Amino acid sequence: MIKKRDAFERYLNIRSAHTPAWLSDDQRIAFLSDISGTPQVWAVDSTGGRPDQLTFFQDKVWTLDVSPSGDRFICTRDVGGNERYQLYLGARRSARCWAGRLAHQ
Repeated sequence: MIKKRDAFERYLNIRSAHTPAWLSDDQRIAFLSDISGTPQVWAVDSTGGRPDQLTFFQDKVWTLDVSPSGDRFICTRDVGGNERYQLYLGARRSARCWAGRLAHQ
């Protein structure tokens, strides 16, 4: 029998995934998830499997959008909850590796 405390802790540990978008090869899907505890950009093969984390910011990633060609993504985040959102660009370097930088640099 599951103890009430254990059931409640499992309830609080529920993760979410949202904002899916196809990447360029139509073999991988990018999405936002709090798998790591803080919402970040992730990607997974369209056939399933373990997702790869594409961003590693200290703060939450708020939005995700993929370019029409699917070879870049842009995401927004603020720093320390200051609500001054900045754009970050991720450029595809290989099937599983993305390098991010400030979009205005």
